[in-house]
Amino acid sequence: MPDAFYAAVCADTWRLDARSGLDGAALGQELVRCATLAPSSHNTQCWKFALEGNGRSIAILPDLARRCPAVDPDDHHLFVSLGCAAENLIQAALARGLTGDVRFDPASDAVRVALEPTRAQSSSLFMVFVGQSADKAHWVDVGRCYERFALQATALGIRNAFLNQPVEVRSLRPQFAAAIGLADQRPDLVVRFGRGPTMPSSLRRPVQAVMF
Repeated sequence: MPDAFYAAVCADTWRLDARSGLDGAALGQELVRCATLAPSSHNTQCWKFALEGNGRSIAILPDLARRCPAVDPDDHHLFVSLGCAAENLIQAALARGLTGDVRFDPASDAVRVALEPTRAQSSSLFMVFVGQSADKAHWVDVGRCYERFALQATALGIRNAFLNQPVEVRSLRPQFAAAIGLADQRPDLVVRFGRGPTMPSSLRRPVQAVMF
């Protein structure tokens, strides 16, 4: 196979499908395409897919014609491969606003993924930013570090907000630091982050007001 042709086929196989508004069978087929990009034992791609309920559920079944009995006599790697495909499918579904519930059906050896729209998630995690030293130069570094995090989070659709009360009250700060294992270091910022609704943007002073 000529190199240019092979490269073109690979590019089409691994393309990023940016189409929006897919639903039903069309969305199911796109999720199956993403699932087939998963690794498999000896690249046998030992799976078959079936759309059920107009794409609301997708079954992943072993393709026994693609078994490797010499090196995988108990089909261990075959079913690991099905797991890889299922996880690819779930992650692709999340990018489309769907969450997947995975169940293994021992009667048919099928992995079934039931899909439903994701619900808005609340802030479930927090992050503490700590400077290497408690001085002005390192506080500037903390600000830069937080801003890199905030910009990347915003690009990914992740909300973040300050939760600084434990570090703003001087008497609480050492207790908070000890509770999270910071020893003698000073926590500078506490930020919660997660999925949530878009909040109104805050205003800024005009540029002329902040220039000498």
